[in-house]
Amino acid sequence: MVVKKNRFCPAPAPRPHFYFFLLTSSIQGKNLFHNISITTYQICPRPRPRPLTYLMSCDSPIIVSLNDLKTDEGYPGLKDEILEKAFGPNSLGIIIIKDLPIQFVELRKKVLISASKLANLPTDQLKSLECEKNYWLTGWSCGKEKLRQTNNNNNNNNNYSIPDDKKGSFYINCSFYKDDKLESPPQELIDKFPNHLTYTMKNIWPPEDENSGLIGFKQNLKNLCNLIISISESVAINCDKYIKSHYPNDYPSNDYLTKIVQNSTCTKARLLHYFPNYNYNYNYNNKEEEKEEEEDNNNLTDLEAEALSDDNWCGEHLDHSCLTGLTSALYIDESKGLNPHHAAAAAAVVLDNSSPDLDPDSGLYIKNRQNDKIIKINIPHDCLAFQSGSTLQQVSKNKFKAVPHFVKSGNNNKGKSIARNTLAVFIQPNLDEMVNEMENFAQYSDRILKSNH
Repeated sequence: MVVKKNRFCPAPAPRPHFYFFLLTSSIQGKNLFHNISITTYQICPRPRPRPLTYLMSCDSPIIVSLNDLKTDEGYPGLKDEILEKAFGPNSLGIIIIKDLPIQFVELRKKVLISASKLANLPTDQLKSLECEKNYWLTGWSCGKEKLRQTNNNNNNNNNYSIPDDKKGSFYINCSFYKDDKLESPPQELIDKFPNHLTYTMKNIWPPEDENSGLIGFKQNLKNLCNLIISISESVAINCDKYIKSHYPNDYPSNDYLTKIVQNSTCTKARLLHYFPNYNYNYNYNNKEEEKEEEEDNNNLTDLEAEALSDDNWCGEHLDHSCLTGLTSALYIDESKGLNPHHAAAAAAVVLDNSSPDLDPDSGLYIKNRQNDKIIKINIPHDCLAFQSGSTLQQVSKNKFKAVPHFVKSGNNNKGKSIARNTLAVFIQPNLDEMVNEMENFAQYSDRILKSNH
């Protein structure tokens, strides 16, 4: 990658509080803080000032209690001004939910540790979990998605898509939320869409034995997905209320999102494993392509250049869901082993967000609605985030915009065995649901997937 930079040098500091964010600026040597931060970082010298547009903005996601989402038994749900700040025209398009059911924290930890165990299975076992005929969107996928592109400004016909080979994904269909016996949509929907295997294939599960270390994996993952989807229903009810009251002519029905959560058998979950930096494998077809990419990078704006150099764990993209439920990331030092049997070993494997071994600059970043700021999103370990996707943007006729986001590893993680694991659940319609005037979800998702695989 041509564009390089150093952002922050970590200085020794106490443990940060989960709910506060550190925001720093290299402009005129000042520090900008939103709310309170206990952690401090020393700014590294740069050959040129960072453009203001890239600073971690003083904007931060709205955090609400799950109890605030209640709309039954006389509870009013979230106020319009809260939903406006979370999903409105000038929002970040993301909301963080705290005070989750007590089982969430332990379930999250079990599932996210298992992501490292899964990704470290022998190659032949991982190959047996792949399904090429449905765009690798069932079972295991690695290096098949192409989210990052370079464009030669001198010749618009030259576009190079770079495989996202720094992460591995395990996809499952979440139809079991509607009926626990289902591992795919019901047969009548499969028969209706015989050529859309992406969403109609049955789930593929890895072996659960002592050798894999994945005993209980299937049930734990299903339980966590069910919990996230059930919480998304509360988010959907509040979003429905807000959209319908503000844009009555631009929304299909009063309870559109709620019905999708309750009735869809095409919701997908994606268990993500971001490989340690030393596993990175940058492949170019030839030196000529590498040279042309360097020329492309020289023509990028400051914001584009910074983003391109940053999305080294996952390229910038939009989810094509209505809503995406997202856990906070779990960082694991894989050099410590992947099968902790007691508390001390588990503590050695799982890194706290304040660990000196972890680059504080790594993590999830999103662009704001105006596309002029990039904001680092810190999700507390006992919370869930929900962000809007492109299907909701289609359905709401652009009133709810999808959130551009990417994941960066951070410079200080290089050469270490630090992996990042998380779970995303994509709340999306059944294949026959119309998402715009011309396309149902089958047609819309097929168009998206063909463009990035």
